[in-house]
Amino acid sequence: MNAVRTRSFVYLFGFVLIAFAAFLLVTSLQSTRAGDDVRTTAPGDYQGADSCQSCHPPEYTGWQGTDHAQVFTPGDPFFETFISRGAPNSCQPCHTVGYNQTAIGGYDPAQAWNSSYNTPLLAIQCENCHGPDPMSLVGQRYDATAENCAQCHYGSRRPQFNEWNQSAHASGPPAFVKNLECAECHEAKLAGDYVSTGQEPTALPANPVWQLTCATCHDPHDGTNDRQLRKSVQELCQQCHNSDEAQPGDDIHHPQAEMRDGAGAVPVASSQAMSAVYCAQCHMYNYAYNSSLTPPAVAGHSFEPKPEACASCHDGSSGFLMSVEQAEKAIAGWQEATTLRLGIARSSLENATAALDNATGYGFDQATIDRARMYYDQALYGADFVEADGSMGAHNFDYAANLLSFADLKSGQVMSMLSPGMLSGTVVAANGGPVGGVQ
Repeated sequence: MNAVRTRSFVYLFGFVLIAFAAFLLVTSLQSTRAGDDVRTTAPGDYQGADSCQSCHPPEYTGWQGTDHAQVFTPGDPFFETFISRGAPNSCQPCHTVGYNQTAIGGYDPAQAWNSSYNTPLLAIQCENCHGPDPMSLVGQRYDATAENCAQCHYGSRRPQFNEWNQSAHASGPPAFVKNLECAECHEAKLAGDYVSTGQEPTALPANPVWQLTCATCHDPHDGTNDRQLRKSVQELCQQCHNSDEAQPGDDIHHPQAEMRDGAGAVPVASSQAMSAVYCAQCHMYNYAYNSSLTPPAVAGHSFEPKPEACASCHDGSSGFLMSVEQAEKAIAGWQEATTLRLGIARSSLENATAALDNATGYGFDQATIDRARMYYDQALYGADFVEADGSMGAHNFDYAANLLSFADLKSGQVMSMLSPGMLSGTVVAANGGPVGGVQ
């Protein structure tokens, strides 16, 4: 009887042992699939941002404060939406590292999003932009092109790239601007560095990108400003859109900041337009994705001013109501009047130019010619300033009108100084007697 009990116990123990071993095996396989094991990677595989920290501490620390780094932090709008929708896989391609590139250590959509395998790959990290394990290559991989960001900021939901690709920032400058002197505002990486530091570049990159791309305005490693901008939204655009302190006699480029502030370099009555409004409010009108609208989303990255922006601010809440149609009419009126004034100023300048060209032949002394030249440079400055601004009065209608009136006035002074006059009187002979019939 005892022998039977002993054999039964042995059989039972053996069965339990086998079942336990099978459980361990299945658990081990499941653990591997669920990512409970430690991730192991080879050189050239996706490593995760923590591997970059030791060599790039400032960039890593700055990145931690960005929207890109925070998307899987509880309380972040993306994270709360992601959880409320049941953590769908449709979000991960743009919000994880190396999505579905499991052969080289990328995020595995077959595993739980918060598995130990996938957790180090959550959020938009270094390798989303620099590629897998960039430091395993010879030299650091840096990509300042907009196409780098277009991996995610593209399409009907996030049309930043689509809109930017149609903008003047994307079309690039003419050939004569592609040089070191102009690179601080026209080459993607150097312009970004200049906006951040204010330091002028000393050399062009090996492969310059002659566009103003996403990274020119947005800093991937710094979340200090909203939207990871390199400067506050109030001061960002004017880092390049200014006259570079041009004076009468100088060429004038993109003086939008001074036009808005009414702060040119000639003695003209100043008036600041819409002092509480900054560039992006008019030039980056936007709205979030809504499938019932056409287009379903606007990101504001065409940088074209929209009358809808006027109506969205002048909605009656501050006592002033303006419709989109009224905004269009107001803008068209400013631009029509400014264009007319500019034509008059240019016509006056043509006459002043002719007077200067003929001044020496008419016998005017150099001091008079030099003074007329000073007036001419002031006149040309006023007209060029308005034309280089490009808004035809929309940035500051009153100041543009004052500049063009000034240009017309100074051109008139040039012509008054250098126009040949008429002599009247009696012509006399050498002996002092009149010459008959000659007046």
